[in-house]
Amino acid sequence: MEKRGVKFNHLFIRYFVLLGVLIALWVAFLFWFYGFSKYQGYASRDQASINKVLNVEPAFLNQSPFDPRVLPEKTKYILYDESGMPTTTNMEDKDYWYYIELPIDYFKNRGLEEFRSVSYSGNNGQIIHLYTLDQGYLLLEVYAPYMMTVPFLAYKDLPAIPIFAASGFAVIVILILIFSKIFNRKLKKEVSPIIKTVKKIEKQNLDFILPISSIQEFNSVLTSIDIMRNSLKNSLTEQWKKEEEQKFQTASLAHDIKTPLTVIKGNTELLLEAENSNMDQLILKDIQENSRKVENYLGLLVGGGSPPKETEQSMEEIHTSVFVGELMEGMHSLLRSRDIKVKIINNNVEDFYGNRELLIRALSNILTNTVEFTPQGGEVSFILEKEDLYTEFIVEDQGEGFTKESLEKGKLKFYTHDKERSGKHYGMGLFIAEEIAKKHHGELILENQEHGGRVVLRIENK
Repeated sequence: MEKRGVKFNHLFIRYFVLLGVLIALWVAFLFWFYGFSKYQGYASRDQASINKVLNVEPAFLNQSPFDPRVLPEKTKYILYDESGMPTTTNMEDKDYWYYIELPIDYFKNRGLEEFRSVSYSGNNGQIIHLYTLDQGYLLLEVYAPYMMTVPFLAYKDLPAIPIFAASGFAVIVILILIFSKIFNRKLKKEVSPIIKTVKKIEKQNLDFILPISSIQEFNSVLTSIDIMRNSLKNSLTEQWKKEEEQKFQTASLAHDIKTPLTVIKGNTELLLEAENSNMDQLILKDIQENSRKVENYLGLLVGGGSPPKETEQSMEEIHTSVFVGELMEGMHSLLRSRDIKVKIINNNVEDFYGNRELLIRALSNILTNTVEFTPQGGEVSFILEKEDLYTEFIVEDQGEGFTKESLEKGKLKFYTHDKERSGKHYGMGLFIAEEIAKKHHGELILENQEHGGRVVLRIENK
């Protein structure tokens, strides 16, 4: 996919610059409107503050000497002598020195009348009055900010500057929120193709046309996802082909095995009908029983190797003594052929909960492996223990134990430690046992003891 669209940082700068321009235009408009309001009379001085001074003018103009107590509260003043030098003030130093540096002539030259004038307006909303007294001059500083008198305002006497500042700040916040919403919507729109593509791949829907984003960085991500999709598609296609081929081969093999198996079963049944010694009769029954098991396993093999659903759901309370008897009966021929004895240790496990057929299959696999690695004439221990949460079936042998590699890989499918035995040992026993343990919310544990190996099949109690 070719790189097209705009870079993410350029997109961000574009939105940021546009927002900055709008804010600058809004601030410029506020300054213009403030001046326009003063010019049109919508914003005028606070006349009430001015009137407070005008109302007491006769009192201090006619008194001698000047008494500052007649001034309205919070009115600041400087009393000058006839030469224009300040003598008395109630101003703070910073304000006092500001006026001291301006000579009296500065105010006189701004059009003062003989007695008073409102001819000078300060930068912070103050108005300066200068009066000529018998003993000199009196300068009054009256704070009279501009007040909004726009008719449609609910409160006509609010200070103009705070109103403009508040409205300006409110509009700026609104602009930022609007641009954040627009930018967020834009990002969601550009991220959406990535999310949809990932969800399609997650559902293994790999046949679709890759969407395109208007942001270069997002297109790079989509390109990477497309490469991953094609690789995954090729891999899954190959895997599906192999699985189908394996299923076909398995089904063919199972079908071919059924023919000689049917012959074995038929001949066994004929021999059972004849007169045989007790030992021969026992051997024939073992052949018949194991033929039945082989037939069942072939059914599972053709079905994909998983137990039928009805078997998975047939969980029940199992009596330990009956279960162990059935398990040992199935192992009888193998144990007799290798002269192996099984020492059964039941630590007060009367019953447990599980799938009888699956558990017998798992433990048969474990015991078969154990017997194969136990010396001729040896002994295998089969221990049953029950705790609060789990029931454990433990198989211990007196062989050489597990190698380090076997402890790590022994439960993997098709793993076999003895490569020379790989022709007759397929590495499925412990793998199947672990899968059955998982179906019982348990686990399979491989470990070594002082003399030999130890396998623990742990299942969850009901």
